[in-house]
Amino acid sequence: MVAIAYPFLRIIPEEVIAEPWTRATANGPVLVDRQVPRWDHAVDLVLRRRLQINLASVAQRFGVAEKDLHLEFIVTVATGGPRGDRHRSIHWRGAVSMEETARVAAVSLAGMTLSQRMNLRTELLMRDPVPAGSSLMPGRAGLRLWEDVHRVQLEPEEARFPTEAVRFSERFPNSGEALWRIDWSPAHLEREFAGAVRLYVNLDFPDFVQRVSDAEDVTMRLITGGIVSQLSRGALDSLSFELGIAESVPGSLGAAIASWLRLAFPNQSLDVIRSRMVSDPAGFEAELSVLLQTEGPADD
Repeated sequence: MVAIAYPFLRIIPEEVIAEPWTRATANGPVLVDRQVPRWDHAVDLVLRRRLQINLASVAQRFGVAEKDLHLEFIVTVATGGPRGDRHRSIHWRGAVSMEETARVAAVSLAGMTLSQRMNLRTELLMRDPVPAGSSLMPGRAGLRLWEDVHRVQLEPEEARFPTEAVRFSERFPNSGEALWRIDWSPAHLEREFAGAVRLYVNLDFPDFVQRVSDAEDVTMRLITGGIVSQLSRGALDSLSFELGIAESVPGSLGAAIASWLRLAFPNQSLDVIRSRMVSDPAGFEAELSVLLQTEGPADD
């Protein structure tokens, strides 16, 4: 790691007490680990953490009176994309001064606005400039004096399909006897995976819906295998699909499909894979099924 030499004094780690992030659940608050288990887009995230600064210590090092030091905690949430930084916005601010050195950051995030990964960045900024003090005193409002980043994996590394339970007899009468179906289009290969594919399960078969809800292993493997096959075949039928989309548009639907095909058919060109799909459909399906016997299809 390379150390950065700032042209002004900054707050040292010992001067900030930043408690771990917690999230609200039906059973009370739990720590926000590196991954949120059983993440559901339909559920909002309510997060909290307590922050406190030793303002007296900071003022002494900066060479200013404690009463003249006015700082501000800011929490920025970024989400989406392979690095969790596709969409970024400030969700909370809390001023600190001699009268109030501790704050509780409270952030409420709509589940439908989150995808893939999330970065929780907590920063402490100079709120008001202080004219006096050390020559290295940070004298401009907005200067970052301290920061902490907590990265969270929302969705599992394997491809995840947003799911909705509906009555096919009402919603899809032509597919009334089907247990499930997916809504997607090969014209949307560059869209983010989570927004480009939706899995519908048939409420007319409650036992099946319950097995999906319980993530029953055999059921989920059968569904996932069918989805991987449909998406792969649909992409290969599209003349605009290229394996290079995995690098050019990471995190997209096309990137996920390209990664599956590369795993199932290593070192084979797209033309060869297309040929195998047409000339040997059973063998093609067998190769794809190998993905489900290892770690599952990866979402790049």
